Amino acid sequence: MFKLQLGEIMSMLEGLKVVMAKEFDDVKSAYWLGRAQAQMLTEFQPFDQARMKLVRKYARKDEKGEPVGIETDLGTSYDIEDKEAFNAEYSEIAKQEIEITYYPLAIDGLAGVKGITGEDIAKLGRLIKDDEDEEGAEKESESSEIIQIQEKKSDA
Repeated sequence: MFKLQLGEIMSMLEGLKVVMAKEFDDVKSAYWLGRAQAQMLTEFQPFDQARMKLVRKYARKDEKGEPVGIETDLGTSYDIEDKEAFNAEYSEIAKQEIEITYYPLAIDGLAGVKGITGEDIAKLGRLIKDDEDEEGAEKESESSEIIQIQEKKSDA
């Protein structure tokens, strides 16, 4: 099982939408990313509904009483009047964790994806693991063992 905070999912879903539209050489990578996307979309819907409820509560409204949306390159953002209150409530929702059946995909699994950019990969966040992540964890573990051994020797 793979734990994610709801606040992480929005960026990951944006990245998955772009990456899944690309041509994959590796069917297995496409399958696992697609599976993660489907699970996250299911979990994301209630979170997005709660987020939009907060937007309606705190955003500046138009003459029809609807939140005023501002289109940007990243999508629609809203003119929030009480940002402090909005952020406090939003952060409580965003901290909630969900679990999906997924194991991070090795970055090599994206090597054959045509037209993928660094920005696309960055948006996938923890869905992707780098071989150095594992090596780094092993090296960190080895370093702490060496330090512990050195401390024991100096204590003796």
